[in-house]
Amino acid sequence: MYSKDYSKRLKDWNASEKYRDEVDFLNSLLAIQSGNKVLDYGCGIGTAIKLLSEKHPQAQVYGYDVNRFEDRVVDDFYIRSDFYFQFDRIYFMHSLAHIPDVVGMLSRLHQFLKPETRVVVITPNSDWLWLKNNCKEVKTDKTVVNHFTSKSLKNTFELAGYKVAMSGMYGELIGLQAERLYIVAKIN
Repeated sequence: MYSKDYSKRLKDWNASEKYRDEVDFLNSLLAIQSGNKVLDYGCGIGTAIKLLSEKHPQAQVYGYDVNRFEDRVVDDFYIRSDFYFQFDRIYFMHSLAHIPDVVGMLSRLHQFLKPETRVVVITPNSDWLWLKNNCKEVKTDKTVVNHFTSKSLKNTFELAGYKVAMSGMYGELIGLQAERLYIVAKIN
């Protein structure tokens, strides 16, 4: 279980206008339809689940996180890692960077995806972080184990057997780099 301090940092970030804008952007990429089963992989305290559930009351939005947070914003949204059904949409919002074996995890996830399942990622852009820190080492929180560039994110998905339908950057710009990367993919 994460500390209360980490949960507080999440709650503060999740309460920001910037986070709400990112959930709106995520929502546009997900294209959730009535009856969809949606999974937030690495859901943290569940704020995105709550916001997407409010926007799509006819969809079922679930969350999975290897950690249990005491200060959840929604109850009973966690599912176990042995999912028993397939999802129509899966998203990773700032969670992919915390997963040690991303290619392995994405490969294992195939069994829970329908052929048309839309997989969406929003993650920090390590090239932007490098520029933001004046080309010095990027200091992130201790739970981050991966940093992604546009190329490495796309390569990760292709190595795991996904076809990338759309990818890009958005957010604050420094030079030609934007703060966030996004990708929309489906299994091959």
